[in-house]
Amino acid sequence: MDIPELEDDDIVAQAYVLVAGGFETTSNALTVTLYELAMNPVIQDRLRREIVDVLEKHDDKITYDAIAEMSYLDMVIAGEISSHVHSWFSCVRLFGSIIRTPEW
Repeated sequence: MDIPELEDDDIVAQAYVLVAGGFETTSNALTVTLYELAMNPVIQDRLRREIVDVLEKHDDKITYDAIAEMSYLDMVIAGEISSHVHSWFSCVRLFGSIIRTPEW
């Protein structure tokens, strides 16, 4: 089986898709999370209190250990991701039969 060689343009294009795809999903998740926090001030206040308290213990420096200590932040982000993954799968299930790849 002959494996075609990748040209420089092919490698650049693949790298761009990889970077752009990762950026878009992360920015979408953060946007939805920030929107939900804005719509739920009680959760926003509790999360802010946790962040301020933890950062005070770590000399106001954002470090791995400081973020690892923020259990409520972890719950908020995990909750948002899990609640919207279901929506994505519902869209795939609903529209998956409509979207077709071209038959060359």
